[in-house]
Amino acid sequence: MDRRNVLRAAGGSLAAFAAGCLGGGQPDGSDSSGSNGDGGMPELTDSWRTFQGDTANTGTGTGTVTGPAEEPSVEWSVTTDDELQGDPVIVDGTVLATSWDDQLYAISLSSGDQLWRYETGGATAPVAVASDTVFVAGSKGAAALDLESGKPYWTTDIRVFTDGGPVIADETLYVPSNEHLVALSATNGGERWRVRTAAGVGSTPHVTETAVYFASKDDNLYAASTDGEKLWQERISSQGGIPSPTVVDGVVYFAWGDGVLYALDAEDGTELWTSQVGGKETIAITDGIAYLAGYPLRAVDLDTREPLWTAQRPEEIPTNFTVGTERAYLGTWGAQLFAHDRETGELVWNYQDNYQVTTSVAIADDRLVYGDEFGNLTCLS
Repeated sequence: MDRRNVLRAAGGSLAAFAAGCLGGGQPDGSDSSGSNGDGGMPELTDSWRTFQGDTANTGTGTGTVTGPAEEPSVEWSVTTDDELQGDPVIVDGTVLATSWDDQLYAISLSSGDQLWRYETGGATAPVAVASDTVFVAGSKGAAALDLESGKPYWTTDIRVFTDGGPVIADETLYVPSNEHLVALSATNGGERWRVRTAAGVGSTPHVTETAVYFASKDDNLYAASTDGEKLWQERISSQGGIPSPTVVDGVVYFAWGDGVLYALDAEDGTELWTSQVGGKETIAITDGIAYLAGYPLRAVDLDTREPLWTAQRPEEIPTNFTVGTERAYLGTWGAQLFAHDRETGELVWNYQDNYQVTTSVAIADDRLVYGDEFGNLTCLS
């Protein structure tokens, strides 16, 4: 199949977050298995929370997601042994967050009680979850864990020293690694293929039905088929950081710290347009609107490239927008969290913390969860 046919379906897919039915049968014979854990792998019926809420990196999650509607208060706070940098995810009443103390924590969303923790060897990127299975990748290796107990189904020696997190789609786990994007069998951890880059893959990939898009610290944006064929790579500026791309209607979107929003053709990587809008590396996109955390904050219509609203924030903003059904949330190094009306940009509430917010926020069940510079994982409601 040529590149144009491979990517035709990808262009129309915003959210390829269906993890398919990962059956419990034997994997493809070409896979080389990882080591077995404490039991068999359950059937994975769908995907749920991951970086930016879904495997499309939209920053909007799946289904109906809601955070606090009014000025919140602290429901609980848990302290880890080091700074939290991996964006938290929320799945079926469980919060999952990685810390610089080399641990993945599972915390009850309702009570703040620790359910279990797992030694990652240094994972600082978000985890990915499909059904009742948690996928994590760190310097200790990649692993699939039982959501309820934290016990591993399998582990591998695919070690990760970058900021990009894994993504699960269909029967495949995509792992950003050093000088490679690696595709593993989700059922047993066996390696399926890898695409080489000249430096570490520093972003969380975007996965569609037929293609995967990712950025590397070699200043290139890549597209590969889900069979492992490299389709194209495009040289891009590395000014400001490594973006996690989002693909909508055949267009790859990302923003650099230089404040430029880029749009590339998903089929061949050619530049369609750029717009000086003032945004960070990773953007949130929903209903044709891009939400950019920069100076000022902006919501931009992707058809007209004109801002729908702007909002001034005095502090440097290290996090990305998290967009719920009615409000857009984010935190700042000024130790504040904000909620804006996503249609008008009007400030709905702000909350003053004591420490710099170092993660993007996760929202579910009218709650908001985030991490800070001193290792506190906090839930507001």
